[in-house]
Amino acid sequence: MRRDRKASTIEYKQLMKILEIAEPEEFEYFENMADLIECEYTISDAAIANLFRYVDGETLAELIENYFSDILEHLPENQDEIYLLINNIGMNLIGLAKGKEEEEEHNLAVLAEEFNKFKMWYLFDTEVVCEDPKYGETLVLPVAEAIAEYRSEPSTKKKSVYNFEQALNYQLSDYVMSFGELVAAEYAEDSRHYNEDEEYDYGHHHHHAHDCGCGHEHHHDPDDDSARVVRKEGLAYGFADESVLADGFVYDDEI
Repeated sequence: MRRDRKASTIEYKQLMKILEIAEPEEFEYFENMADLIECEYTISDAAIANLFRYVDGETLAELIENYFSDILEHLPENQDEIYLLINNIGMNLIGLAKGKEEEEEHNLAVLAEEFNKFKMWYLFDTEVVCEDPKYGETLVLPVAEAIAEYRSEPSTKKKSVYNFEQALNYQLSDYVMSFGELVAAEYAEDSRHYNEDEEYDYGHHHHHAHDCGCGHEHHHDPDDDSARVVRKEGLAYGFADESVLADGFVYDDEI
């Protein structure tokens, strides 16, 4: 069933009650980020900015990274375009989080706006067609619900075909993209310092198994390193090459 958006827009005090935290500094766990993104209310940009203002930039970036990694690991197989789009959105939000203390008011406002745009796109403003050929059932769901539907397949025994084409129209401004490129460069630099026994994986076969019971496989073309997966301390992070950022998506200066 499609998730309904609550009619009212909530402000900072109401947001803190929903998140069940007393101070912004308590916003430090994966569950906090999940509660914020998956909240069924429309949240004002000002409320998100006030929350993020007092969260350490590195902590916030790590929370965003972990949440996006979870999304990417649970996408249906062979969905390269939506995988790269979500990956790029995540990189940009990570970059904005890391840079929020510089020119604080401006960057904080941009971060809140871009975060909110992703939240609304992910939770409400997209249509993914999910067709189950066995039962002749077709659902039209936002991205978040389509991923939840896919994750439930091991228990429901369904096997749907997912079409994300109508969800690919997402605008990323050049200003925001520059932050994502900086973050990609930072991780590329960090990768040079790994020990030789650390795994660098450019397009090999992966199997992910999770507590939710959804174990599935991602396939990457070994001859295409535009989507690079770096494994560190048991976690997989995907980062799009700069050439990918210019492919297939709509940017503000192209409208």
